[in-house]
Order: sequence, then C-alpha cells, then structure tokens
Amino acid sequence: MTASWIVPVSDGLLLPDLLDVKEGSGFVELTLMISPELPCFAGHFDGFPLVPGVVQVGWVVTLATRFLSINSQVKFIEKLKFTHPIQPNQQIHLVIKRADNGQAIDFTYKNKDRPCAQGRVVFVDEE
Repeated sequence: MTASWIVPVSDGLLLPDLLDVKEGSGFVELTLMISPELPCFAGHFDGFPLVPGVVQVGWVVTLATRFLSINSQVKFIEKLKFTHPIQPNQQIHLVIKRADNGQAIDFTYKNKDRPCAQGRVVFVDEE
C-alpha cells in the first residue's frame, strides 16, 4: 500500500527556500525559510497560518529523493509526531537520515532548538 496523498514537486508541491544544505554519508541537514507566499497556507488557518502535516511529510519525501537518491514509493509512515507548528517567516532546520539499510528515512524538523515534527517514512522494498 502506498501513500498516494504525498504530492511530488512536479504536481505542484512548492518547497520552502533552501538557505543551507549539508550533505553527509546517509544524511542531509537543511536550513529552510518558510515563505508566507507558499500555497499551503491557504485555509490553514485564518489568523494562525501553519504548514499542514501532510505538506511537511511531502517536503521530506521530495527532499530525500533529491538529496539521498531515494527512488522508491512510500510504503507507510510511522512514529509521526507534530509538537509545534511551523509558520510563515520561520527559519526551520530539517535533518533527514537513512535508516533500516536505506529502506526508511528518519526526519526531524526544528525551529531553533524547539522540535516541530518528527517521524519515519518507510519505502517499498525494491528487490
């Protein structure tokens, strides 16, 4: 079963601005600027705009594809936790690491030292 709700960039998912990228063996650390012009803020929510969780996960999958050469479909998502909203004009730190011999990625979003979201995306085994 795949997560068809994760929208690839080519289908209109717009990414935040990348301010900094640090790549290593099996991981990438990104500094993102959350532009208030991102379309994900439409309807989320009047007077308290925030990046929806589904968009955050979509960004992770898209960025893992780009920087970690993940070329498999999403099988499922686990350990997903949203602890603090991501809002416009914030600078966010995102770490994505390969896990389970490359069959999964772990991710963490932080605003300064405050955790915003974390989870694991497991991919379809391509054997």
